[in-house]
Amino acid sequence: MTSLLLVATAMLLPSQEPVSPHPKEKWYPLLEGCEFKEDRDKLIAAAPLALNDFEEIINDPKSSSMHFSGLYSVITDAKVDRKRFLKPALRDLNHADATVRRVAAAFVGNVGGGPEFTAPLLMLTLHDSDADVTNAARRALGQVGDASTVVALEHLIRFDTGKPNKLDRAKAFGDTRDEIKARLAAAAKAAPAPPK
Repeated sequence: MTSLLLVATAMLLPSQEPVSPHPKEKWYPLLEGCEFKEDRDKLIAAAPLALNDFEEIINDPKSSSMHFSGLYSVITDAKVDRKRFLKPALRDLNHADATVRRVAAAFVGNVGGGPEFTAPLLMLTLHDSDADVTNAARRALGQVGDASTVVALEHLIRFDTGKPNKLDRAKAFGDTRDEIKARLAAAAKAAPAPPK
């Protein structure tokens, strides 16, 4: 009789559908710790179906610097629409953690941000206290800079007195300027001729 009552009670209780895990529960463990390098390939493979979750994580103020860094690393190499992560990357160029600034700058350079990135990248190149961040920002600037960036870099080469190693900075600025010029020249050469 007792078992019959239990079965009847179980049938009266509303059935609960399984709740899908929050992205934090599903992906965060793979983004943290020493195993991240091993889990990175899994995350890259999952990226096409997990973009909404990844976007939620990268916009979550409770996410840690390690999660931001891991996600930018994964998204950079994933075969997905990466442009949707450019707005958070622009925000993260100003992040308190140097590692996040560095990976955000590298992401922007790899994905190809627009002109809104040149000023923040130039400011990082000039003023960030972390050498890895300044190098990543300078490389990204070489990949996304335009003709006005070339002019700004030429002024910096000529007038920069910001740091004791002025010659090293002038050479770095010159290399970045030359990279932008070469990229712009190649793009102009590849563009179709204007109609006559």
